Amino acid sequence: MVGLPELPASQPPGLGFSVSHQKVELEIDFRTRTLRGRTEITINPHYKELKTIRLNCRQCVLTRLNINGRGAVLKYQEPYSRFRIHSQAGVHQHHQLRQKLAPQLKEPPEEELLVHLPKAVRIEELNPFSFESIKVGGIARRDTGDAAVTPATPAAKGTEDLGSRFTPITMNIEFRIDKIVDPMDPSKKVVSFYCATPVAPQHVGFAVGAFEHVDLSVFRETDEDDKLGQNAVRIHGFCLPGRAEEVRNTCMPMAKAIDYFTLTYGSYPFTSCKLCFVDDLVTDVVETASLSICSNRLLFPEDIIEPLDSVTRQLVHSLASQWIGINIIPTEPTDIWVVVGIAYFITDMFMKKLCGNNEYRFRQKTQADRICDLDIARPSLHATGALLSLGPSELDFIALKAPVVLFILDRRLAKASGSSGLPRIISRIFLNAKVGELPNGSLTTAQFLRTCEKLGHTKLDTFFEQWVYGAGCPRFVVTQRFNKKKLVVEMLIKQTQGDMSATKNLETETFMRDVKEELRGVNVGEGPMTIRIHEADGTPYEHIVEIKDNNTKFEIPYNTKYKRLKRSRRQKERAAAAAGMDVSADTQDDVLLYCLGDVLQSEDEVLDWRLADWTKEDEEKMSQESYEWIRMDADFEWISKMSLGMPGYMYLSQLQQDRDSVAQYESIQYIAAQRETRLVSTILVRTLMDRRYFHGIRTAAALALARTAKDELDWVGLYHLERAFQEFFCFPDSPMTRANDFSDRTAYYIQCVIPRAMANVRDNHGRVPLRAKRFLFDKLKFNDNSSNEFSDSHYVATLMTAMSESLVSTNIQDGFIYSVGEDEEEHAKFRHMAIDEIERYRRMDEWISSYHNVYSVTALRCKQRLINAKVIQMNPTDFFHYTRNGTFDPLRLAAFDILVELGMMRNSAFLRYFFYVLHSDPSPYIRERMQRLLGKGMATFAIGERKAEVAAQADAGLTIEHDASANEARQADLRRTQTVPGALVALKSQVKEDATLQKSLWEAVTAPEIGLGEMRELLDLCSLLYEPKTSVVVKLNYPHYWQVKHLGHGKLKFTWAKKARTKKLVPIRLSVPPPPPTLKKEASSTHVGPTKVIFKKKPSVVPSATPPPLTPATSTAKPKLTIKLKLPGSGGASSP
Repeated sequence: MVGLPELPASQPPGLGFSVSHQKVELEIDFRTRTLRGRTEITINPHYKELKTIRLNCRQCVLTRLNINGRGAVLKYQEPYSRFRIHSQAGVHQHHQLRQKLAPQLKEPPEEELLVHLPKAVRIEELNPFSFESIKVGGIARRDTGDAAVTPATPAAKGTEDLGSRFTPITMNIEFRIDKIVDPMDPSKKVVSFYCATPVAPQHVGFAVGAFEHVDLSVFRETDEDDKLGQNAVRIHGFCLPGRAEEVRNTCMPMAKAIDYFTLTYGSYPFTSCKLCFVDDLVTDVVETASLSICSNRLLFPEDIIEPLDSVTRQLVHSLASQWIGINIIPTEPTDIWVVVGIAYFITDMFMKKLCGNNEYRFRQKTQADRICDLDIARPSLHATGALLSLGPSELDFIALKAPVVLFILDRRLAKASGSSGLPRIISRIFLNAKVGELPNGSLTTAQFLRTCEKLGHTKLDTFFEQWVYGAGCPRFVVTQRFNKKKLVVEMLIKQTQGDMSATKNLETETFMRDVKEELRGVNVGEGPMTIRIHEADGTPYEHIVEIKDNNTKFEIPYNTKYKRLKRSRRQKERAAAAAGMDVSADTQDDVLLYCLGDVLQSEDEVLDWRLADWTKEDEEKMSQESYEWIRMDADFEWISKMSLGMPGYMYLSQLQQDRDSVAQYESIQYIAAQRETRLVSTILVRTLMDRRYFHGIRTAAALALARTAKDELDWVGLYHLERAFQEFFCFPDSPMTRANDFSDRTAYYIQCVIPRAMANVRDNHGRVPLRAKRFLFDKLKFNDNSSNEFSDSHYVATLMTAMSESLVSTNIQDGFIYSVGEDEEEHAKFRHMAIDEIERYRRMDEWISSYHNVYSVTALRCKQRLINAKVIQMNPTDFFHYTRNGTFDPLRLAAFDILVELGMMRNSAFLRYFFYVLHSDPSPYIRERMQRLLGKGMATFAIGERKAEVAAQADAGLTIEHDASANEARQADLRRTQTVPGALVALKSQVKEDATLQKSLWEAVTAPEIGLGEMRELLDLCSLLYEPKTSVVVKLNYPHYWQVKHLGHGKLKFTWAKKARTKKLVPIRLSVPPPPPTLKKEASSTHVGPTKVIFKKKPSVVPSATPPPLTPATSTAKPKLTIKLKLPGSGGASSP
C-alpha cells in the first residue's frame, strides 16, 4: 500500500468511523484477578482523510498494537493514573481532582487511546456507500477492579453507554480458563462464543465460575411446544453449587413467559436464553445479550411465599429486555422512557395472564397513586432520561411512570381505533427492527409517536405533550347536581394540580435526589374522560367528555324514567331477609342489586357482630336519588387524583355492585377517610368477610377498620378485627389459633394484615389497648407451623413488627408519656414480655437461620422503632456486631442503616468505621449500598431530628407574637425541613468544622479500591459541603541538631541528632579587635559612614560651703579638654 496524501489540519467532527465487528480473546486468571488477551476490531472509515482512530480503553496495559498488520504510533494514558492528587490535598481541593476526572465524566467520555494510522495504510473509496475495512489489533492486560462493578441496566450507566454513538456490532469472544485441558496448553481450556446478532458493546456480558446447569425448558407445556415448533427457545439456568433446586423453583414461570412473548410479539432475537445467578452483584439483575446475570438474593426455596410476585416480575422483565432494551435500544438518552416503558408494559401483560385481571388493574391503580404522590416538581418523563447520572432514583421513577403512561395510552388507542391497542404497535416495532427499518436497532420518541398514530388512526400530539413532555399529574375536584327540570346531571370538573405547593416535608430517603434535581413546571391536563352513570334501573350509561381547561362544565342527559324501581327492590330484599323468606321468585324480573358484600345479613349475625344499618334519614335521602353512583374516569385513562362530591351510600353501591377492582379500591379509600361510625365499621367488616372480593380490597378494608376502633364506639372496629381473625384462623368458639395453613394465598394475606391493623389501634391517650396487645402476643407465642408445608418466617416477622408497634405511644412529648392509668403496671409488664419474645426469635435466628435472616432483621428494626419512641434505651453494641464482614449482606446493611438513622454519624469512631467500609469492602454490592446510606446520613444532618415536631407545629398554624428570636428560629426550622436550600444551609453549618468527616471523606475519595462512579458520587458530596480552595499546604521538616563523636587520631564524625530544633538560633557575633589609634587620613578613609566627634568636659569640683582662701592668680588650674572619635566598624579611637 502507498502512503496517505497530506491531510487537512483539522479532522471532521465525530469519530470518523464505525465498528462493524470485534473479536476478543481473554485469558482469565482467578488468582490475580486479571484478564490477559487480545482483540481485533474491524472498523469502517467514513471519509478518506481519516488519520486518527480514537478508542476508549480503561484499566489496560497495552503491549502491542497494529493496524492491518503494520505497527502504529499511539498515545495512551491510563485514566486511573490521572485520578490522583498530591498528598497534601484535602476536601477543599475537590475541584482539582474533578478536573482530572472531567474527560471521563463527559457524556460520552473522551477516548483515552489515540492511534495514528501508518502512512502505509491507505483508505480507498470503493463506492459512495461502502468503504474498505480497517482491522485494529492489540494485546492488553486488565485488572478486574472497576470492571467488577456492573450497571443496573444499560440505561442505568448513564448516557455514556447510550445513543447512536454506540451502534450494534457482531462479536466473537474466546475465553481461556486456568487448570482445564487445552490442546495448546494442558493447564487451560478454551471456550468460544459468537454473537451473530448485532448488539451494542455495553450489552455483551459473561460470567465465569463453577456453575451447575439447570434445564428450565422442562417446565414448558406440551401444547406450547406444538404451537411454537422450531421457534421454541431453550432456557438454561446456571447457579453456584447446591442451589439448583432454588433456581428451579424461582425460574419456573420463565418458559411460559418466553413462549408468551414469542407468540404475541414475535420471535426471540437470539438463539438461546440463559439466566445465571451469582454473588455480590450490585443490582438484582443485569441484562446482556441472551444472558441475564441475576443476584443470588432473588433465589427462594419452594416453601417461601412472600417474594413470589416481585421476583417473578423482575425475572420476566429481564426476558422482555431481550426484545427491547438489548435488541432495540434508545437513540438518545431522552428516549430511554420508550424502551423502559415498553419492556415493563409487556412484562405486566404477561403478569396479567399469570395472575389475573384483578391483580393487574389493582397494581396499575396503586402505581398510579404512587406516581401522583411522587411526581411533584419533578422533570418530565422525556427530560428525566438526561438526568440518569444523578443517581438510580431517576431510573426507578422512569420504571414506575413509563409503563403506566403506556397503559393509559393503550386504553385510549383501544377506544379510539377499536383495535387491539398497544400490543399490535409493539409487535410492529419489533418487526421493523427485525427487517432493518430501525437504523442500528435504535428507537426514538418521534418514531414511536408516528407508529402509534399510523396504526392507531388518531392524533396523539396532545397526549404526548401532557404525559411525555409534560410533568406532574392532574388533580380533579368534581361537583355534580341533578336538575329535575331539565332531567340532566350538571357537572363541574376543576383542575387543581398547582395547589400541591409548600407543605411537603423533605425525607431522608429522597434527600439527595431532591438536592440534585431541577424544578420543572406542571402543565394543564387535556384529553377525553369517560364518565359512567349508574342510573336507578341499574343500567350504566357512559359519556365521554373532553377536558381542555382548568374548569370544564357540562350537562349529561338522564335516561331512566322510573327511579324508584331499584329502591323498591332494596326494601323488598331487606324485609324478606329480616323475615327469613325467599323472595327471589317475586323479584326475578327486577334488576340485580347486590353482587358483593351481602354477607352477615341475618338478624342473629347482625346482633352477634354488632352491625349497624342506615338511619331512616339516610334511607329517605337514598330514595330521592336519581342514580346509584357516578364513576369518573371509568376506563382508567388518566393518572390523577380524583375528588368527587358524592354521598357515602353511592360509594357503597359502587363498592358492592361494580366488579372492577379499581372502582372497589376507590370506594374503600373514600370510606376509610370518613368520620368513624358503626356503619363505616359494618361496611368494612362485610367487605373483609366476603371471600369473593379481591384480596387487595379485603386487606385495604382490614387496615381501615383500625380507625373505627374508638372508645366512643365501644371499640367496635377492634371487635370486628378479632371476630374476623377468629372466624378464619381459630378453632370454633375459641381464641386459640389453628395450625398454620398457607396453601390459600388469599387467606395468607388476610392472616398477615389483621395483626398489622391491630397494631394501629389507639385509645384516647395514644396507646394500644391491652386487649389488642395480648391478642398480638398470644398469636406470636402460640404460633404453630408444625403441619404447614410453607415457611412462616415472614408471618412471624409480621407479628414481631406489629407487637413492637403496639408498644409505641403516639402521645409522647419530651420523652414522657402523659397518660397514667390504673393499668400502667400491666402495660409495663407486657412491655418486658414483648421485648423478651422478640429477643427470643433473634437468638433463635443465630442458631437456626431463617430465610435471609428475616428474624434478625425484623428484631433489629423493632428495636430501632422502640428506641425512636423512647420505649427503650439505645445500646449501639446491639447493632454493631452485625456490621462485621462475613455477616449476611442484607442483615449487615440493615444494621448500618439503623445506626445511621439513630444518629450515629455524629459519633467520630463510627464515622471513621463507616467510611472505611464504604471504600475498602471487597463486595461492590456493599460499597454501593453504603453510598446510599451516606446520603441518608447527610439527610439526618440536614433535616435534623425535629422534622416531625416542626411539621406538626406548621400544620397547627402556631405563631409567636412577642418572641421574635424564637419565631425566627421556628421559621428557620421550617425552611430546613421543607426546602432544599434551607436544608443545605443547615447541613453545611453542622459539618463544616467536623475534622473527622473531612478526613474520612477525603480518604474515601482517594482510596484505590473505588471505581469511577463511586468517586464521582463522593466528589459531588464534597462540592455540596465544602467551598473549593485552590491552595497547597507546604510542610517543612524541622531542622535537627548536629552531634559530633571523636573517633580518635584526629578524626571527628558529625551526624544528625534525633532531637529536632524548634527554636530560632541566636546568631553568634565575633568581636574584632580595634585597630591602633591613629589620626591619619589614610586610616580614617578606610571607614565608611560619618565620623562622630564627641566633646567631653571633665566635671568641675563642687564648691564647699566655706569659700576657699584667696590664692595668687598664677596658681589657678585650667580645665583639660578631651576629644574622642568614634569610627563606624571599630571600637573607636581617642586622642588627647
